[in-house]
Amino acid sequence: MSDQSPVVRDQSPVSSSPKRRRWRVSRRGFLIGAGVTGVGLALGVTLGKPFVHLKVAEMLDSGGAPGGGYDTSPWAWFEVLEDSRIRLFVPKVEMGQGVHTSLAQVAVEELGIAWDDLDVMQATTHVGPADDFGTAGSTSVSGTYASIRQTAATLREMLRAAAAEQLGQPLENIEIDGRGFAVAGAADQRIDLYPLVASKRDWDVPEDPPALKAVSDFTVIGQPLPRKDIPAKVTGQAIYGYDMRVDGMKYGAIARPPTIEG
Repeated sequence: MSDQSPVVRDQSPVSSSPKRRRWRVSRRGFLIGAGVTGVGLALGVTLGKPFVHLKVAEMLDSGGAPGGGYDTSPWAWFEVLEDSRIRLFVPKVEMGQGVHTSLAQVAVEELGIAWDDLDVMQATTHVGPADDFGTAGSTSVSGTYASIRQTAATLREMLRAAAAEQLGQPLENIEIDGRGFAVAGAADQRIDLYPLVASKRDWDVPEDPPALKAVSDFTVIGQPLPRKDIPAKVTGQAIYGYDMRVDGMKYGAIARPPTIEG
């Protein structure tokens, strides 16, 4: 099955020409989602938060209301940067809870790349997977864990297959090598991710999802790693909502009188 082409961007934090996403929530879906959310709140009072966390996670993972499920295309979640690092678009908001780091661990585990070779960026209404549910209730990891693992594994195998084609080798001879792929036992025969992606226009998403790593083989998930959001925050490079600027943007201010009731 043919999939949309990847977007290969530079390393700037905000794309200069974003593509507006079409929201896929119908009026009926919105009303159903609102009802489900209300019932969830009622159940939370009766049965407690752990029960609600579990049910919300199951609902999101199954693609049910209110989220409607996440985009399953790897190119909705990931892009390859010019330095051959991979960028993950996280639909959940980082508010100090560390979700951008924990979800990055999920992606790195399946991609098979180094921790420093993954960049994380907040998804927006223009780029990244749509998130109709929002960030709340400690459901960010449980609600996106399965989607990120599967799309990361799918992207890994798509890139690996493309590398095998470029290098003229059987798929089983290709292995991840830093920020690219190489022929096993012949590290001089390799290709970096950026030229690999930039040279290929048509991508096929496997009809059968690739196998995921066994939990016993995990080396990244659950490990204490440097947080992805800290460097940008301590150096003043982090982008916040009030940093956004658009063409023709207007500003408003309260005009206060010089005296009380003046």
